[in-house]
Amino acid sequence: MPVIYYRKRAYTSYLASQTWHTKRTAALQRAGQRCQWIGEGERCAVTVGLHVHHVTYKHFGRERAADLLVLCRAHHEYVHGRKIGR
Repeated sequence: MPVIYYRKRAYTSYLASQTWHTKRTAALQRAGQRCQWIGEGERCAVTVGLHVHHVTYKHFGRERAADLLVLCRAHHEYVHGRKIGR
C-alpha cells in the first residue's frame, strides 16, 4: 500500500474518532465557537461552519491545545492555498 494512501486513510479514520471529536469540541470551546483568524487588527466574526486546523502534525493523535486553530472555511482555505473538502 503506498505511504500517501495509508496516511490519508489513517488521517480520515482519526478525524472520525471519538478522540478527535473530543479534541475538536474542546478547541471550539476555547475559541468561543468563533474563527480565530486575526486580520486588519480585528478577529474574524464567523461562527458557523468552523474547521479545526492542525498548526502542526508533530503531535498528531495527541495534539496539544496550541497545535489546533479554529478557522472558518475561507481562512482555512487561505492557510492551505486551496479549496478544503470539509
